[in-house]
Parts: sequence; C-alpha cells; structure tokens
Amino acid sequence: MLDLSSQASAPRQMAFDHMRQAFLHSGGLLDADELAHKQAQRLSNGLGAVARWIVLRRIVSIPWGGGYWIPCFQFAQPSFVLRASLAGVLDELNPVMDDWELAGWFAMANDLLDGACPACALGHSPLDVRDAARAHRFAVCG
Repeated sequence: MLDLSSQASAPRQMAFDHMRQAFLHSGGLLDADELAHKQAQRLSNGLGAVARWIVLRRIVSIPWGGGYWIPCFQFAQPSFVLRASLAGVLDELNPVMDDWELAGWFAMANDLLDGACPACALGHSPLDVRDAARAHRFAVCG
C-alpha cells in the first residue's frame, strides 16, 4: 500500500530544510523548547512567554514536526531579548501571510532592502524592514 502521508510530507520536509538553510546566515533556528529555556534565564515564565508570542504571532514561528521552530534573528544577541522593532513589521505582514509565508519573506532577498534579506536587515535597518513589509502588504492587498 502506498504511504500518502510520507509523499505529502516530502515537499514540506524540503521546504523546512530550505528554511533552515536560509536562516543560517541570520542566527539559525531554535525549537520553541530551546527558546523557552533561554527566556527562562531572563523571565520567570519563559515557556509561557514563548507560547504567548507564538499564539499571538508576536514572533515568526515555523510549525514543523509537532512543534515550532523560531528564527533567531528576532532576538538581540547575546541577551536573547526580543527585538522591539519586530512588532511593527509583524503588524504589517500578519494579516496577509501564514506562518510559512511569513518566515519565507524574512529569509528571502528583498529589492527594497538592496538585496538583503529582512532577517539580516532588521538589526541595523528596522524602519527600512518595516517599510518593505508595508510595501509587500499593499502589493498583496492592493
């Protein structure tokens, strides 16, 4: 008997592998449990904070393998404090993108950022990233 579940997941596995590779240059990915552990060093309820960020879409998260993977570009290093500038970008994009599309947008080169990917540009040009997100939203919504 043909296992359709493995065929259906093969393209998604390839997409996840591509996403993992794309985020390497901006800090990589952490699973939500690893992020919660890092946040617990700063916050009394690290797991609760991470879960809330995911549910409210206050961070970019990639659902995969029964869990969530979080791109590290969203956090200032080495403290792992959530970048305040991310909120404005997500406010622009969340209404028009699902989680996978959102992660892909941050990982891909963007002409409005001189070819940089938004994940790499967020730390040094947050207003430009927000403007690029706004332009994308207008392109999608009209």
